[in-house]
Amino acid sequence: MPRGRKGYKQGSCDQIVAYHKPAYRSVWMSKEEFDDLDDFVLVRHLRYCVKQKGFRVRHVVLATTLLDASEYSVEDLADLYAQRWQVELDIRSLKPHMQMEHLRCKSPSMVRKEIYAHMISYNLIRDLIVRTALQYSTAPKYLSHTAAVQSLNAFSEKLQAGSCRIEQLERALLQSISKHRVGDRKPRVHPREIKRRPSSYKLMNRPRHAARSSAA
Repeated sequence: MPRGRKGYKQGSCDQIVAYHKPAYRSVWMSKEEFDDLDDFVLVRHLRYCVKQKGFRVRHVVLATTLLDASEYSVEDLADLYAQRWQVELDIRSLKPHMQMEHLRCKSPSMVRKEIYAHMISYNLIRDLIVRTALQYSTAPKYLSHTAAVQSLNAFSEKLQAGSCRIEQLERALLQSISKHRVGDRKPRVHPREIKRRPSSYKLMNRPRHAARSSAA
């Protein structure tokens, strides 16, 4: 358990400790907000071992305000915390699936617009996946993001044509997405190494026509 904190033990690796109000107010907090704070807050510390292959740490200390051990067991809270990893996978999928490894814009304002465009597109695709999951009684995480993009590209021309069969096309699109499912895959272990070797050429940091004229 964290050193320097002693509290009420609910088990060998389960205890409740008190986090006391600091003596001084932080610069980002107003005086009214600081005065409204309680003198202390009770926090539950849980320590458990992660035996699943692929995780960097073997022991985790989890702090939570869910104090009742009979209602919230260590196993349940550890499982909920592990599900948080799905958020990391969703964020990671932004870069490869939305082709954001290399942004093409140069100015800060255009880079922000490019990032916003990618995020809007990603959210629209995720919304399509959620609609498919609701209609076919499954969880969104079991539907392939890549397959959803491919299905949308395949139907995009007909959808943009404004056909009178728009509802029929939408149903066919959702059905196509529902057929591409991914299983509850185990965490995969990958070496932290770069497969592609860097090029020996110099980095181009000027317009191509200027570089071409100097190389001639």
